[in-house]
Amino acid sequence: MNGYTPEFVARELFERGVLSAIPSMLLKMITGGEYQALEAHDQTTMIQSLNLSPSEIERSITIMNKNMKRSLELVKSLRSSSHKDLLLLLHRIGCGDAVSKTEGCMCLMTALGRECPFPGQTNCPACEYEISTKTTMFLMVQEVKRLKREHQSTKSPFLKNKYAVMARDIVLPAITGMLVSAEEVYGKESMKALELIVQEATHE
Repeated sequence: MNGYTPEFVARELFERGVLSAIPSMLLKMITGGEYQALEAHDQTTMIQSLNLSPSEIERSITIMNKNMKRSLELVKSLRSSSHKDLLLLLHRIGCGDAVSKTEGCMCLMTALGRECPFPGQTNCPACEYEISTKTTMFLMVQEVKRLKREHQSTKSPFLKNKYAVMARDIVLPAITGMLVSAEEVYGKESMKALELIVQEATHE
């Protein structure tokens, strides 16, 4: 909000509510740049229209952090493997041999030479053993768009709530986690590359 008076900034932040940085980030991702082009007050209106309570936003952050912690524990468990096994694991991932059931995604279990622990599951993104790629980000954005369409088309309150919860508590935290991890591990350029995928996907 550079260029605005302190009073204006204080009023806008108050109207946006607690933890408003999270819905602001989500709007940047799903609108493909349209949100950022708006005036500050119009951005505030969009944040309010999401109608996310502080508890809902905090729950979304908690889910993301929980998934990050689970991923770290999974990586730590691999340390018990021999050095040779870890090199073979990395080699399979690097060569693209760690295939999964979803095209474009990779699987840690396949890389370890093991069978999928969820034989009845056909959608790999968001699975704890899925190795995220740029394709994963594209698939997750497409899923958000699908859930949004379903939410808008159905008249059933139960289904509306179901689609909203799936997007808010499962897919969006996974997208946020990917962006956070990309910046922490590979730097801002990698995060920007993923954000570009989001923008291109939302403009289709």
